[in-house]
Amino acid sequence: MISTTTWTCCLLLVLSLLSLQVLTVTGQHQCCLPPQYSHHVRTQTATSSNALKANFTTLTVHHTYVDSLQHRIREDYLQVYFNEYPQPSYSILSFLSSDLSMKYIYRWNSTLCSCRKERNTGGTPFKKTCAQGSTVKTSNIGLYPIMLFTDQVYNSQQFVNTRFVTSRVNGHPGNCWIVEADEISDNANRKEYMNAVFSEQRAVVSENDFVLDSKCPSIDKCSWEQA
Repeated sequence: MISTTTWTCCLLLVLSLLSLQVLTVTGQHQCCLPPQYSHHVRTQTATSSNALKANFTTLTVHHTYVDSLQHRIREDYLQVYFNEYPQPSYSILSFLSSDLSMKYIYRWNSTLCSCRKERNTGGTPFKKTCAQGSTVKTSNIGLYPIMLFTDQVYNSQQFVNTRFVTSRVNGHPGNCWIVEADEISDNANRKEYMNAVFSEQRAVVSENDFVLDSKCPSIDKCSWEQA
């Protein structure tokens, strides 16, 4: 005779294995943010320089915060080098901490105009805009692909929303680190600033979120109209 205690243990073991399998399968279809971030980080910089060439502008955002669960200090640097349309731009995204260092170098080209999208520009009402986008999956360390999507509004207050997503963070498959950067450029006064948000909210991310719709009009149909 098998005791009630033995049956209970077996039942708990089976339920545990089933739960683990469900979690494993779910993890393969989700790209969730790591839960170890202690708080949102939102930093703004109004400094820019022409460090590379006369037609290049460099924006740098520096974040420092404490990872309360892993007891370490993390520093993140985001440097964006962009020039006048339609030349390609280069960006460097660095993650530095006391026990981890990753650096991504990628290029994005700003010549393709996509379908018209609605975008909330800095708290103003939603309006249709002429947007552009590109997808990049390269990095200088190879193991950590990165995806980049850019929406750009062509008007007097140039608004750019950029999302960076890494599919692997700290070696944990199924996790991703989303960085959102909002850049507003006043072309008349040549003032630029960038807001970078490190989101701690869990999100389901797919590659389709960073690919332009095939029905988007060609660049010849882009109106480039003023707001």
